[in-house]
Amino acid sequence: MARLGHWLALALVAALAVAASPMALADATADTDPGGARITITSQQLREYAAANLPGVEGPKYEYSWTSYCSKGGPESADKDPWCDGAVTACTRINTSGPGPAVFVWRKLTQEADGTAVTDGAWDRLGLTCFPDLVPGRAGALTMAHILQAFHDTPFSTPYASIQPVNLRTLVNLPTYFAAAYPTTGYQPGEVDTTTILGFRVEIRPTATSYTYHFGDGTTLGPTEDPGGPYPDGAIRHTYQRTATYPVRVDTVYSGQFRVNGGQWIDIPDTVTIQGTTSQLQVLEAVTRLH
Repeated sequence: MARLGHWLALALVAALAVAASPMALADATADTDPGGARITITSQQLREYAAANLPGVEGPKYEYSWTSYCSKGGPESADKDPWCDGAVTACTRINTSGPGPAVFVWRKLTQEADGTAVTDGAWDRLGLTCFPDLVPGRAGALTMAHILQAFHDTPFSTPYASIQPVNLRTLVNLPTYFAAAYPTTGYQPGEVDTTTILGFRVEIRPTATSYTYHFGDGTTLGPTEDPGGPYPDGAIRHTYQRTATYPVRVDTVYSGQFRVNGGQWIDIPDTVTIQGTTSQLQVLEAVTRLH
């Protein structure tokens, strides 16, 4: 009985060690996201499916396919587009290490283990995975890894500080108004960058998530969602106490949305920070003259 208790204790310690390991959680066989999606098929399982399907390997052979996490149809349904918000968030809300989108994996028997061909095999849904590019026969599938790379490759517009008073001159002890502005070069918030990836038309639409204002005198404001504005209603204001020339800028954190082949817009689960262009603001002192 003591020996049994000893082995049970060892097994419990081992199980807790595996559960606590980030690597164990990274590709777990049954992770569940807060939205209820249960990721049941790992990258290793998909590689094993592919290896078992190779010519010369003994055993039954299968045809594999997938359908979208958001689709209600089977592999032969026309509704197979994997790009929906739920398919993306199902893989980003939990640590599966898979790029997504989440897809249901299906297979049907095409050949018995003895080599007999099967022509009337039924589709069997195996489970959900975040590795659509590893589903046998689906090499080259578009994944979130491609989308995120395209997002980071977007030539974002570099912001600069629009300032009032104008002409990069202001006065000490006078509230100076700042706003985020963008040049015509690059893609600014709301504009759409279009590219082609693996034959798919991918559109990236940047969104400004937050701004950080650098006033050049050692003070900053942000991150804030406020893009600033002109006198008299702009909320981003700063008053300089000394005359000098100050390097000022505004940095922007971009998030964004994407869509594939004209489908629905989906939030991108990532951000990019773009440092703004520096301007030299001259702070002067008002001089009163008597005539």
